[in-house]
Amino acid sequence: MGSAKKIVMTPAYLCISLDLKLVCINGSLTYTEAGKLPKNNNIPWRRDSGLQDGSEATDVKGGLVGGYYDAGDNTKFHFPMSFAMTMLSWSVIEYEHKYRAIGEYDHVTDLIKWGTDYLLLTFNSSATKIDKIYGQFGGSQNGSQTPDDHYCWQRPEDMDYTRKSITLTSGPDLAGEMAAALASASIVFRNNPTYSKKLVSGAKTVFAFARDGGRRTSYSRGQPFIEPYYNSSGYFDEYMWGAAWLFYATGNSSYFSLATNPGIPRNAKAFYMIRDLSVLSWDNKLPAAMLLLTRIRLFLSPGYPYEDMLRSYHNVTGLTMCSYLQRYNVFNWTRGGMIELNHGRAQNLQYVANAAFLASVFADYLNASGVPGWNCGPSFIPISALKDFAASQISTSYTSSAQITTTQNNSDHSRTAQITTEQLRSQNISDHNKTTQIAADQIRSQKLISDHSCSDQHGHICSVKPARSNQQGQTDMVKPVRSNQLGQTRSD
Repeated sequence: MGSAKKIVMTPAYLCISLDLKLVCINGSLTYTEAGKLPKNNNIPWRRDSGLQDGSEATDVKGGLVGGYYDAGDNTKFHFPMSFAMTMLSWSVIEYEHKYRAIGEYDHVTDLIKWGTDYLLLTFNSSATKIDKIYGQFGGSQNGSQTPDDHYCWQRPEDMDYTRKSITLTSGPDLAGEMAAALASASIVFRNNPTYSKKLVSGAKTVFAFARDGGRRTSYSRGQPFIEPYYNSSGYFDEYMWGAAWLFYATGNSSYFSLATNPGIPRNAKAFYMIRDLSVLSWDNKLPAAMLLLTRIRLFLSPGYPYEDMLRSYHNVTGLTMCSYLQRYNVFNWTRGGMIELNHGRAQNLQYVANAAFLASVFADYLNASGVPGWNCGPSFIPISALKDFAASQISTSYTSSAQITTTQNNSDHSRTAQITTEQLRSQNISDHNKTTQIAADQIRSQKLISDHSCSDQHGHICSVKPARSNQQGQTDMVKPVRSNQLGQTRSD
């Protein structure tokens, strides 16, 4: 270790999932390096920086040197950093052969290891029980008149002001995401057993910290250097996300049981059709976690006692994919054809890229299962619609065609279906006494949740069924090199 790099997005995981041109991959894997630069530094005009980071942390040998700067500033925010590592690892797990085909496999795994090496420094990863984690390094306080990462807007090489680490004794959201990052990376590095085991051990330790009943206060609450920038809205999505990745990494069924425990989605509001909860971000992992668990249903068919909850996750995933299609007008779209997942506010591209990745992966899962599509209410949607959506979003991201001005809702209901915002905000999709109307003038009597849907005694939904169920229980999906590793069921 020894440096920090700036994270640059459009994500490689989206480019690789769509077989896009090499310029997309190379561009998304171009990181502005800093710190004690490695030999493979690909931006030669950058110099060392941040070599004293964490020097006051006497319990960390060598300090907190390394990791990634966030964006244009020089702060190392561990919450979004961990999320970025998880997503990169997921893309390698699913699409390793594509990275290898274009000569970027070593590059992307170097980037992941750079991040996970740093995350292992932020807590006592050799212990089985910890009482603190380092939640951030550097930062700025709103209105500050003293030098900090925003008051002094400059190159990291030029930093000469005091920067400190933020120590946390609680933070289930941050710790859950760190566990996801380490666990997913452990799968990527299974060809390096020593390092992979180290990552798994660290993931278990930090997830135990996340689950500690006495430490369930958000990592950002009351933190003036964190809350204004990367405030967490909750931690039950990270419980589901972290537990799912730990199950994949270890095969320990206790993590699978936690990820499918009814209390987790209930507290995360996973079964409510709340529009914002269908948007994957550094703060909201629900759509990704439910897709990851849907993967288990499609390829492993674990059956009782997991099937009811996995079916619910699968159905919500289908509804999420429906919401990404322009015909349903769940979200506004720009005139250039870009979906607006953050309601017209700044920094839309990260959400667009995440949604496009999920759509592409779900399409690949269905295709590998021999399922040609899924249902959005009364309409059957082929998987090609998801690939088209994903490709159009990354294409729009790379062109100047997208306009800031959003399109108005289409008033021609004979051609365009509409799901009202009010219904999306309020509707519990397991409450079938209510209906979600689509195409108000044309098919007012139809439901997004079709007439063949149901709700069992546990409140699990069972709608949006695939065109045909997978009878084979196959595990060879999208031909990822490590599909068999993800499919393991051993106990440790």
